[in-house]
Amino acid sequence: MKLTVEQLPTLVAELKNHFPASLNVYYFARNTVSQQHAWPGLEFHVDTYPNVNACVCRTASSSRTDIPPLFNGYTVYTFSKDPQKLAELIATEGVIDWTESISFGS
Repeated sequence: MKLTVEQLPTLVAELKNHFPASLNVYYFARNTVSQQHAWPGLEFHVDTYPNVNACVCRTASSSRTDIPPLFNGYTVYTFSKDPQKLAELIATEGVIDWTESISFGS
């Protein structure tokens, strides 16, 4: 499920409960919500909402020209409380474009 901007505050609150494992995705989501230091062209996909077990933060394919240097192309950051749920999420069609060269951040 791709989250809307209106759903991100709930994601931010959930991620905050799982520091330090969720820090990267948390800061990208928090900055998107606050519009301070927000990276353009990010999408957040989750397995379930509002009870998130797995989250993928990735650059949107439609905004590849606006990608900040940190991402260096198609980059994916993940967080999960359950590795199986993360495996299912990244296998979901449309969450990750497996035809692209991908960088996974940690």
